Amino acid sequence: MQCSHRFDTPMPARSPAGRGWRARVRRKATRLGAPWRVVVFVLWVLASPLAWAERHALLIAVNRVEALPERLRLRGPANDVGLMHRTLLELGVPAAHITVLAQRSPLAAAAPTHAEVQRAMQRIGRTVGAGDTVVLHLAGHGVQVPQALPLRAGAASEPDGLDEVFLLQDSGPWDAATGQLPRALRDDDIGAWIDALVDRGARVFAVFDSCHAAGMAREPSPYARWRSVAAAELGVPTHPAAGRPAPGQVLAYHPARTDGRVLAYAARGHELAAEEWLPKGGSLASARVHGVFSWEMAGALSAGARNATDLATALRTRYRTAQRVRPTPLITGDGPLFAN
Repeated sequence: MQCSHRFDTPMPARSPAGRGWRARVRRKATRLGAPWRVVVFVLWVLASPLAWAERHALLIAVNRVEALPERLRLRGPANDVGLMHRTLLELGVPAAHITVLAQRSPLAAAAPTHAEVQRAMQRIGRTVGAGDTVVLHLAGHGVQVPQALPLRAGAASEPDGLDEVFLLQDSGPWDAATGQLPRALRDDDIGAWIDALVDRGARVFAVFDSCHAAGMAREPSPYARWRSVAAAELGVPTHPAAGRPAPGQVLAYHPARTDGRVLAYAARGHELAAEEWLPKGGSLASARVHGVFSWEMAGALSAGARNATDLATALRTRYRTAQRVRPTPLITGDGPLFAN
């Protein structure tokens, strides 16, 4: 996904004290005795952004896209966000700070429609500040569509002329007049939101359990389903010409930002991500249909992965242990998953 856009909405800082106040406190402390220095130090720490840092999460699960036929309905996304919800609670994210938009989930605050997703993203964008962490989890169908032209200001051109799109409950079929899938969540929109959060001083950890291949494949086991939709199912043109520049037109290339974020993808661009009954060998009472990536991600986090390197290592080990040779999870960015 390209993550090179940013919001233009002004976002005021939320720190409880400014740098000037803390600097004056430090100067005052040098003129006081040892006991007072301890008191002043504690006050200075409490005035820092990390002392007031918060963790927030937005978990989006789409089992059913209204514009798709029944045979393409998924069973795992709602289970995935339930699993991730429990995992985040274990990691210290307050329940009140976790927003779930899903179908068939008792945890859901609302359905995963375009309007509800935009409302939740905007609310988190207004809430977070320096030192905060935001976790984003998307579970559902993905599809590739021609990149819309002309590009918006600051948008990056896609080398293959295709945008990756996450389908929401009310995403519509291809609109040839506008060259878009109505009410779908484009990679550019997600990237712009993440950039805006990072620019506010927050750290973002995002998990994408979907794939963006343009075709369907044979189901890999007695019940398993690929989280991919053929472009033709939504009437999307099967060639990317609409997303490519005209002859002689040169588009500026903007590399995707990697600062302040760790992004985890279930599959590389040419691979498919699956869901299946998990845990393997579990009883009917204990097993549920989950996205493989969401299942292994929750296991890696519960086992102690707290930075990008450890997460990549843990996922690689878990996939090898489960004898999974494909797809290949992709982790981009580096550093800690959580700012605090």
